[in-house]
Amino acid sequence: MWLILGCALHVTRTGLVERPEAGVVHLVEPGGERVALTLGAEGESLRYLYGTVVAIDGSRVGGRLRVRDWYVVDAGDGSSGWVGTLRVTGLRVLINDRNTRRTYVVDDQNSAPLRAYGGRQVLLLGHLSGPETVTPVAWRLLEPE
Repeated sequence: MWLILGCALHVTRTGLVERPEAGVVHLVEPGGERVALTLGAEGESLRYLYGTVVAIDGSRVGGRLRVRDWYVVDAGDGSSGWVGTLRVTGLRVLINDRNTRRTYVVDDQNSAPLRAYGGRQVLLLGHLSGPETVTPVAWRLLEPE
């Protein structure tokens, strides 16, 4: 019985992340329905991804959507961007992208401003400029400054 009930609560939703109001983050679905999100540790970065379209995997509990996993569908420029933790190793800056589950090198010419954010979550907007090399044109920190 519990197994059937647990499966019935599982949902995948896609929508626009709104700027938090009074600490609550909402997802606006294509039909206009606003759903409050329960973030937990896995979804805390969503608090800073307002203005992006995300797909969320989770469960509906009491009118809220409890986030289990998520990925960016549209980062605001039509691409999914690169979302993840920056890693500084020697002269290189890397991003462990949660959307693709791959590691990308940040183009050396554009990585200098990002070096100070090693170990922190970011959203990079840009383009691929080589094999697994990202050239960012904009970025956003996904945690409190």
